[in-house]
Amino acid sequence: MAVATASLLLAGCSGGGTEGQSSLPTSPRAESTLSGSAIKGVIRNGLVAAYPVENVNGVLERSATALSSSVRTNASGAYSLTVDGELNNQTLIVEVTADSQTQMMCDATDGCGDDSDSNPILFGQWFDLNEDFSLTGLVTGVDTGESVNAHLSPLTHMVVARASAALEGLSTENISAAMQYVESQFDLDAGSITLAPADITSLQSQIDALNSSISTASSDSAKALSAAASAEAKASAAEAAANRAAQYAQDTNSKLDRMFKKSMMK
Repeated sequence: MAVATASLLLAGCSGGGTEGQSSLPTSPRAESTLSGSAIKGVIRNGLVAAYPVENVNGVLERSATALSSSVRTNASGAYSLTVDGELNNQTLIVEVTADSQTQMMCDATDGCGDDSDSNPILFGQWFDLNEDFSLTGLVTGVDTGESVNAHLSPLTHMVVARASAALEGLSTENISAAMQYVESQFDLDAGSITLAPADITSLQSQIDALNSSISTASSDSAKALSAAASAEAKASAAEAAANRAAQYAQDTNSKLDRMFKKSMMK
């Protein structure tokens, strides 16, 4: 009898058009947000996707299935990715890959080889990436609804590769050990790998802007001489910083490339 009564009530509410209809409450969509940057040199129009780590016969491995569709990095290498589904203290592998639209800015002071037309690729110049290019990073302990940062660089790629090759795979313990190892190899402070990677190619634009301010201030009037001197001092300091950064990049780039290429070997 109770069932029949309920049926009549529902029929009475739903007959004759949409006016007066009630709708059942819907559950909020379960999603989380990953954001960061992909830089080995800035990578623009790269394809970023996230993969859960899962237990495969006692070994923690990256799933072959992405949690959502990929998104593209912007001109600064930044991305924001919405991940659907329930996450509970989840480790995620984030990967940027390349297609015909993807380019990277050369960050090697001695250049990045030659392009497909045998022209040299110079420091600060955009060039096309091969479609087999891959750069990975990771984030641990992600729960549904969180917004977390996950940056991708050669350093994070080496962490993923080293932890993946360890006994039991991508456990939090192996990830922590791999991070400490890579940081020690490059004399980095603890936790440095999780920070946004620097774009050393942007230093030149800062120098150019300061040099422009020198020219403008000098042409205004004698009153601007002190401002011009101040701008020139800042430009000199910036150029010195750029030279130091370039020297550091040159000193470490070969080591970084060797370790990065080794980590990409299957």
